Amino acid sequence: KPASDAETNEIKEVADLNASEKVEADELREIMKAMRSIAVLPFANMTTSEETGFLADGLSEDILDNLAQSEYLKVASRSASFQYTGRGEDPLLVGEQLGVGYLLEGSVRQQGDTLRITAQLIRTNDGFHVWSKTYERPSTESFEIQTAVAANIDYIARSEVHQDIYKNVGWKQDEMLATTDPIALEHYIDAINESRKIELGEGGSWTKQIRFLEKAIDVDPSMLASYVELAMANIEGHTQGSLSLQTAKISALAAINSAMKLAPNNAGLLFARGCFYLKLDLDFGKSQVMFERFLKINPGSPNAHYFLAEIDLREGRIREALRRLAIIESDMATLGNRRSMFMTSNAFFLWVVGDYERALARSAEAMKLVTDGERRALALTIHAVNLLALDRVSETRALINEAWDLNGSTEPERYLYLFARTGETGRARDILTDSRYDLTNHFFLALGHLELGDIDKTFASIRAGIENHNVYLLHTLIVAEHWDPIRDDPRFDEMLALLDAKVTHTEQYLRDHKISQAAKQ
Repeated sequence: KPASDAETNEIKEVADLNASEKVEADELREIMKAMRSIAVLPFANMTTSEETGFLADGLSEDILDNLAQSEYLKVASRSASFQYTGRGEDPLLVGEQLGVGYLLEGSVRQQGDTLRITAQLIRTNDGFHVWSKTYERPSTESFEIQTAVAANIDYIARSEVHQDIYKNVGWKQDEMLATTDPIALEHYIDAINESRKIELGEGGSWTKQIRFLEKAIDVDPSMLASYVELAMANIEGHTQGSLSLQTAKISALAAINSAMKLAPNNAGLLFARGCFYLKLDLDFGKSQVMFERFLKINPGSPNAHYFLAEIDLREGRIREALRRLAIIESDMATLGNRRSMFMTSNAFFLWVVGDYERALARSAEAMKLVTDGERRALALTIHAVNLLALDRVSETRALINEAWDLNGSTEPERYLYLFARTGETGRARDILTDSRYDLTNHFFLALGHLELGDIDKTFASIRAGIENHNVYLLHTLIVAEHWDPIRDDPRFDEMLALLDAKVTHTEQYLRDHKISQAAKQ
């Protein structure tokens, strides 16, 4: 029947609303496109030294070249941006003339035997500073400084631009945040930023991230995104931080259950559930199903491929695990601020399967990206472990000492094996006897005790690590060569049986296991 006037008006109103939303979406895309652009201005030489001037110029060019590799950012050419050498013009004017959303500028000065390099990122539409950082390095290592600092500035600047755009306009593209309370949104964005800083090696705290997310949920209990991120923060807070298994498991499960009531098929929730089953529940079967469902929505996700590779590794399917790892490494540009973490994780992954040369190359790349903090210490220690696997002991000592200065007091057990393996058994034993230390990473304790020849304590640490779902032990116990000296000990089979009793395996593992058992019979 013909539509009534009321129905006709309603149809027109819906059409007008849809048209308005389309215009807003198109405008938003244009704004973000304009913001995703940057110019690198020549770094100022704050000395009279010609050599320092060469370093400043080289640094600017290296940063520009690195940023130009980004698929996310449009980068002004050298000829366009270097015309502003020493002119000190208004960033709003320079931004308008170059047509860029951000400027990266800096300076180099020398104080005695120390070079001080300062970099700062400026938003051109209002002239506000988005980020700045100062690097202090020995002046005797100028070329190495240029390469390392340029890589780190590029790495952080890309992430800072992405975060600044997300904070100001990008969140509007996320359907989950469209109707969120503004205060809750502010807490949520602070939480995302906290996680980002952890990944970059620029500080950050899982505890602070969890607190921000809990505040967001208190303000807006219907905020799906906060529940998903809260689940992930608790999971990572246990696997990468100091959050206890019990606390992480209870909190993550509560967040997942709350999210399930809001949107059970949400892609982010599928991913979080996959991580929960893999890392906290040890249900590899359910984890695999969640990640495979997630990949149908986001087929290019490096994170999902990596965690599926972890399942393959834990169940002994080395070839399949390495195939998935290759998928990630073929498209590292998509990783953003997670690049250093993936490089370090891949280096450890390759160490587990005995491919030490490739592992060494990955840990070397990770070290180029991070200059400070826990991420730097992790990259240094993984690189040292890879060098030791190749018997290149003398090359490790400087790395180990640098890492110890960064986080030795907060995670001393990480250094137990490194000191023992490099002949500093006194320092290793001091870690075990120092009452100030709370030694909880049982994987590193087990490695250290094994290197020191204390087999009983090695097995005690392995058992405690299995009980605490230590990810390093779960990765290594079945396949890593490092455990070969104790594989013939009957207690090792007991440890494998203990681990197997806690795991719900994938169907592929169960099929392979049945075939293997049948072949033995």
